[in-house]
Amino acid sequence: MQHNPLQLEILLPDNTTFAQRQKRKANTAISTQHLSPIEQLEQACCQGLLEILFKEIIQRIIVSKRLYLWHIDQCADVLQIQLSEFPVYIQEKCSIDPHFFLPVLVYN
Repeated sequence: MQHNPLQLEILLPDNTTFAQRQKRKANTAISTQHLSPIEQLEQACCQGLLEILFKEIIQRIIVSKRLYLWHIDQCADVLQIQLSEFPVYIQEKCSIDPHFFLPVLVYN
């Protein structure tokens, strides 16, 4: 029997007021003046911001399996975050990354 690992993919925009407010709360103890806004958001995610933002979703998943932060990819103003039980390549057809599905979108 093949084990299908649990994966969670999150696209977190940096330019929203909600993200800015949460980032400030997470970074109050650490000086991040030298970092760009997207780097500050990435650092806040590594320090537990995801558990704050998605508390209900992550708590429900952790009951059954433990997810680890495996990959954070910086795009223009979005962080693409991948959580999984272990490192797994996310298939393009199952991804929410717009770089995968927008080029093949058929326009009327």
